Amino acid sequence: MEHMNSREESRDPHQAFRLWLKKKHEERLKERRTEELRKQEECLFFLRGTEGRERAFKQWLRRKQIEKMLEQQVVKERARQLRLEAKRAKQSQRQRCNMSEGRSFRFTDDYN
Repeated sequence: MEHMNSREESRDPHQAFRLWLKKKHEERLKERRTEELRKQEECLFFLRGTEGRERAFKQWLRRKQIEKMLEQQVVKERARQLRLEAKRAKQSQRQRCNMSEGRSFRFTDDYN
């Protein structure tokens, strides 16, 4: 069959040229389609990549926010503990002062 086509092509040069041109055109279209598909796959790969990067960034950002919140809680707790210690120290100092004041007014007979 192909042998017959080649005979017919050799008989009419214009028709042979048109057939050759048609084949070349189809080859170019096929190459364009494959190139477009390849580009689409690349775009999808990059989109997936950016989605992954965005997801990773959001997770990292969330982790950092949690770490910052925990650090703030630690600082608040430490400040609360310091306030409690200061309050207890003040109370114990007041009690010691009250006790010493009470003793100073107490009657003591040193000669007995």
